[in-house]
Amino acid sequence: MSPYSFSDLIGKPVMERYGRFEGTVVAVETTPATEINSIVYENGGVLVRSNSSSFRLEDGKVVVAPPILFTAEELYKEITLFSVQHQAATNLRSRGAVSEAIFDEVSGELDSIYRALSGRAEEVSEKLKERLDHTNEKRDWIYKLYMNLEVARDMNLLKDNGYNQAHEKLEKEQFRIIEESAEIKRLSENISSTMNEIRVARTSTADEVKDEIEAPLLSPEVEIGHVASETTGEHEGEAEPSNTELESIQESP
Repeated sequence: MSPYSFSDLIGKPVMERYGRFEGTVVAVETTPATEINSIVYENGGVLVRSNSSSFRLEDGKVVVAPPILFTAEELYKEITLFSVQHQAATNLRSRGAVSEAIFDEVSGELDSIYRALSGRAEEVSEKLKERLDHTNEKRDWIYKLYMNLEVARDMNLLKDNGYNQAHEKLEKEQFRIIEESAEIKRLSENISSTMNEIRVARTSTADEVKDEIEAPLLSPEVEIGHVASETTGEHEGEAEPSNTELESIQESP
């Protein structure tokens, strides 16, 4: 449901994210609990409806866009926050600022959040891919329209003025498609790279904890053997007295 109120939306200007259209909110639809679940806006004399997943209020304007883009942006913010939280917990532990018990408790909570984020990241990434495929199909469609336009002009079925106007509108839509495709790729890459960084950090932390737990203590036998070895080796390198020296010592008065 939308987090906005009637006064937040009624009369507000509406803009499609990539500039395809503009309008003004003239009405809202609500649930029986009076929660706003969609807006109705006027666009060139036509009333258009968008549900709550398709718009956001930004800088006093209602911005309309494919829902998956808003979902991906919100997920990326959550992933980034989780990355900071995980790093903070790891740093506190490495400095000994928290006890192992507290660290284990926090780690358990972070593990639960991580699993949820991983599942959502996979789902969102798949939907972003589907949206990218859709924009690519639309791009190819625009290219076909360009071709038809060229044929019409070459066969003198269209005057230059009409050709130029049509070509300009197709070109604008092409740029919008390119912009949306670039944004989809950026969001997908941001989510993927940040999740990979978190995986690496989690693996590194787990390995450090495991090494600390499994680190062998120096046994008394090893310590004694080590000391004995050092004692035995105190005079290593000193030459033993030769037979001649011994005889000389024995013969001396």
